[in-house]
Amino acid sequence: QVQMTILKGDGGGLIFRANDANVQLYLLRISHDGLFGISVSRDRKTITPILDDSNAAIKTGSQTNLVTVITRNSAISIYVNKQFVGMINDTTYTTGEIGVFAYDGSKDTDVAFSNAMVWTL
Repeated sequence: QVQMTILKGDGGGLIFRANDANVQLYLLRISHDGLFGISVSRDRKTITPILDDSNAAIKTGSQTNLVTVITRNSAISIYVNKQFVGMINDTTYTTGEIGVFAYDGSKDTDVAFSNAMVWTL
């Protein structure tokens, strides 16, 4: 879980169940316009979207969002600002590292992250 503020630009998000050395990971991305999605990366060249949606719980623009990913076995649940926004079942990866990222699809991007928390269920 992390508080994320898109200061300018496109978006950011969480990386989870990652193997950094092999670029195998899940990406949860949140955009400045309220869209979110999960993609899975199998290597440096292959990133496959597995969920794309929008939700009114996501604050747009430069507002802060509390972004939470809960993983249990194959279930991956997404919460934004303590509201459930989506879930997938995927068994590609079951363990790994976590991190944060910013992305710039069309313009310079700056994203601030704070108050990161990790816990065991």
